Amino acid sequence: MDLSVSVPCLRTLGNILTGTDSETQACIDSGILIPLSKLLDHPKKPVRKEVVWSISNITAGHSKQIEVCLQSGIFDKLIRLMIHDDPAIKKETIWAISNATAGANAAIMEELVRHNII
Repeated sequence: MDLSVSVPCLRTLGNILTGTDSETQACIDSGILIPLSKLLDHPKKPVRKEVVWSISNITAGHSKQIEVCLQSGIFDKLIRLMIHDDPAIKKETIWAISNATAGANAAIMEELVRHNII
């Protein structure tokens, strides 16, 4: 994976995910969570950082978008990164989790607690 191409592409995706809820939902509907989840395990720090930023933009969405992220298993990977990764990536994971708690309904909050995320 050429970082000179992949990181700007991921940044572009992250910028799209900062758009409206419907734009974010279109990305989710296209299946974006599967490759993002896989890229959380990428060996290159810049890739992981951009992916976590993109996920934090999704978790800043409405409760159904947060729920899809929770169901995908992404939060388990975020917790692993938050504990074991580089400080810059830890910071992004904290934003992703914080965003999720801000937009979560009671059922999602219970699920986040049950998964030891908060």
